[in-house]
Amino acid sequence: MEIYTAAEVARHAQPNDLWVILNDKVYDITHWHAFHPGGSTVLLKYGGADATQASNDAHGSLKKPPSIMPRYCIGILGSEEAKEALERERLNKYMAQQAAAGTPAPESLETAAAALAAAAPEPTASAPSVREEPPLPPPALEPEQKEADPSASSMARATYTLLLEKMAAERQAAERMMSKAKAAVGKATARLSGRAPGPPGAVEPALSEKSDASAKASQAKSPNKTSTTKEGAEALAEKAGASPNGDEQAAEKAPTDKATADENAANGKKETPEKAAAEKAAAEKAAGEKAAAEKAAAAQKKAAADKAAAAAAKAAEKAAAEKAAAEKAAAAKAAAEKAAAEKAAKAAAEKAAAEKKAAEKKAAEKAAAEKAKEKAAAEKAKKAAAEKAAAEKKAAEKAAADKEATEKLEADKAAADKALAEKAEAEKALAEMKAAKEEAERAVKEMKEKAEKVQREKEALEKKAKQAKKEAEKNSPKLLIVFKSPDGRVQKTVTFTKRPLGVSCKMDSMPIVVGEKPVGEAADAGIGEGWILCQVGTEPANLRNFPQSANESYAEIQETFRYLGQCTKALPQAS
Repeated sequence: MEIYTAAEVARHAQPNDLWVILNDKVYDITHWHAFHPGGSTVLLKYGGADATQASNDAHGSLKKPPSIMPRYCIGILGSEEAKEALERERLNKYMAQQAAAGTPAPESLETAAAALAAAAPEPTASAPSVREEPPLPPPALEPEQKEADPSASSMARATYTLLLEKMAAERQAAERMMSKAKAAVGKATARLSGRAPGPPGAVEPALSEKSDASAKASQAKSPNKTSTTKEGAEALAEKAGASPNGDEQAAEKAPTDKATADENAANGKKETPEKAAAEKAAAEKAAGEKAAAEKAAAAQKKAAADKAAAAAAKAAEKAAAEKAAAEKAAAAKAAAEKAAAEKAAKAAAEKAAAEKKAAEKKAAEKAAAEKAKEKAAAEKAKKAAAEKAAAEKKAAEKAAADKEATEKLEADKAAADKALAEKAEAEKALAEMKAAKEEAERAVKEMKEKAEKVQREKEALEKKAKQAKKEAEKNSPKLLIVFKSPDGRVQKTVTFTKRPLGVSCKMDSMPIVVGEKPVGEAADAGIGEGWILCQVGTEPANLRNFPQSANESYAEIQETFRYLGQCTKALPQAS
């Protein structure tokens, strides 16, 4: 199964390209979110993110999501290292299959990518099954198909890595061969110059150890590609114009040459200095040509590697572009299919609604007709019953009227007789009442005149008493105090004719207030405890203000209360 990182999943968070993570598995729900029973919005909210907790909270133990979601699973969540390891494993498997089939290893990245693409199975899409639920998009490929179908970019990158490792191994093998060739040339040069060569194998072990160390380091970096080292070394040697077994031939030839030289020396055949110099020059020339050939081969190898890297990058870009185009085409196709499905669903819904409306209208008309028919029959029966009842009532009323008329005639006759007798008595009583009325009217007239006279006398006395009281009040001493309610909304002026009772002054703080519940004239005026004392005096013209704040001088406060005492002292004591 394919491995995706969280960063890769996060890039798929659009309605036309929607991935989510559930229980460390990656699902492509681009074609499913529009048919989600819970609405598309909740899935779009978790696009490119982990929706495991939200899915568990919303679905609980429902059987439906687990039975639907596996078909949209496209891979598992993992790290970048795990993804690279999977790609390497697939590439190794592919290379192993190629080797087992006897197919030669690809010489370039482009060739390997083409081979992998050709070996990968073509993805197949099955039509959605017909179900009672909304149509589903094509199911995702099975895991086995996913494992054998890596993306083009993944295959190109893995192939490029493999070829680089193979080239490194071939370069190390070539270096070992060059070292052995140099050792052989050194031996030949020493022999031609007349110097005694070192013991056989004195140089080769050191160079071999160095080359083996380099090979081991390369194998540690590239553990999967040691099988192609020998083939690469042979190819490089062929390109450089040398045989892969040249070092062995040189090693075999060196002892032979030495034996020949010893034999010539024993037979007394001595080489001239000119011939030795010529052989030395020829050896140096051969070594220079060989070094130039090796350098040219290395340059050619590097150019081939650069060309392979460029081809790999180009193939990766091309694969990415093709993938983007395919995804865009799939998204456009899905959008068109969705629009067509929505349009068809809308048309079907409108048709069903129209049919339902027509059926309801027909049923309503039928019910109304039946109801009207029943109503007409009921009204007809009711009318017949009413007519019958009216006829019976009319007959009963006529009989009752006849009886009542007879009884009324008899009663009228008796009443007439009684009325005549009562009239005579009433006329007699009326005459008596008329006489009594006249007498009563005379008595009432006399009593009225007498009452009017008494009233006039009473009014005169009351007026006289009121005038006397007014004169007495005018000449008697009095005290005026202006009070204000605690909330400051009401202000009353109370006139005291007697010493005020209960109007004690509470002076703990300013302004001065009534300290206890007042009685007498203050209570009658509606003054209560807590009312504020504002002014005091005997007339409106000589009112003096009570202190309202503690900022006023103590002398002014004393003067005000001295004035209050003088005014109060002139009043009589209250009873």
